[in-house]
Amino acid sequence: MDFDILHRVVFISGIVVLIAALVINARRTNNWVGLIKFWQPRVAMSPTEFKVHRVGVALMIAGVVLSLLSQLL
Repeated sequence: MDFDILHRVVFISGIVVLIAALVINARRTNNWVGLIKFWQPRVAMSPTEFKVHRVGVALMIAGVVLSLLSQLL
């Protein structure tokens, strides 16, 4: 698989996982305004939501690293 396609797939899947974690949190707390004002936490994330959120961030970072590698190679 080409680096260009791989980094896009990894980065976009990271965004999807990150959004999924936020939606899971909003459903649990019924705080949909919290999706818009995510920098103002009103209710803490559960451990599962936190782990899913971190996986999403890690996938996005991996996508950026793969993009940088594709430009170097």
